[in-house]
Amino acid sequence: MGLLDAVLGQVLGGMTKGGMRQGPASLPRGGGAGGGMGGIGMAAIVAIALQLLQRNGGIEGVQDKFRQKGHGSEAESWIDKGQNAPVTPDVLAQIFGRDQVGHAAQEMGVDPDEALGGLASVFPEIVNQITPQGRVQADSDDLVSQALQELQQARRSPAG
Repeated sequence: MGLLDAVLGQVLGGMTKGGMRQGPASLPRGGGAGGGMGGIGMAAIVAIALQLLQRNGGIEGVQDKFRQKGHGSEAESWIDKGQNAPVTPDVLAQIFGRDQVGHAAQEMGVDPDEALGGLASVFPEIVNQITPQGRVQADSDDLVSQALQELQQARRSPAG
């Protein structure tokens, strides 16, 4: 799958190797899909995160939403080099709206509250991985679209 494998590998690798530099004590540390997230598959959570990025103006649009709601420093930390600030499920619900998260979760067959918990665990690291130079790249929206497209194709393809 290429790009999607890279994003998933970086997110999972960051979680299992301690590279996920933020977070509450309940942050999933398991190596498999859904480890510590009530059985939610990591691919579903990544897909929801990518959809939220895509539907909200990409990384810069999301960054603006965080600023408008008083959480700009958190979003900045995910882009900048250094430690990622944590984010709570409630903050994500405030930024994106429960309806939007619920719709994306429903598309993926995930409970919205569980999706918010999973997103709080991985969203900062996903943004961090898409901005490896410590700034939003010109092609970051293309990267999000391409990874989401690959994930959707993988879901339609039979395993094996």
